[in-house]
Amino acid sequence: MPKIAGLDLYSTRGQLIVMLLATLKEEGSGSRQETCNRIVNRHWFNIQDEDWPPYQSMPNHEPRWRTVVAWARKDAFDFGYLDDIGHNHWQLSRSGKARLLEMKQSFAEQKNDVSRCYMWRDTLKKYMYGAHRPSERDWQRPATIYQDDLRWERMQHLRRFLLDSL
Repeated sequence: MPKIAGLDLYSTRGQLIVMLLATLKEEGSGSRQETCNRIVNRHWFNIQDEDWPPYQSMPNHEPRWRTVVAWARKDAFDFGYLDDIGHNHWQLSRSGKARLLEMKQSFAEQKNDVSRCYMWRDTLKKYMYGAHRPSERDWQRPATIYQDDLRWERMQHLRRFLLDSL
């Protein structure tokens, strides 16, 4: 099973990590808001109605999709795909650029399948695999991608971090 930042590539967070790396490669560094806006402007995130309500436990009331992009940023940073250049400044590292190129190559060689990436719109699928054409075999997004409690997400992230550090 292909992995990105220790996660299944085809999981929601795995797909978002690749989306984030691709955005930073194409658009350059930026703040959280700038990067999220660039993802939307490129029409890369398959945003649905459920993505707009904020997590109830989040005080900033930002849409859920922006929160999961921020969690993808944390995963990417933990694996060295992003440079630490200051608060609220996201920039692809040399390792992140190399990993993105590896991912694009694996899609080009059809070792990985963009049709399984339900979080991506066709524009990102085509960016990752130039020969992609929408078809009936494209995976449909699950009914919900969110856990009811963001604490569960944090615990999973902590668990992965602790297991990786052993």
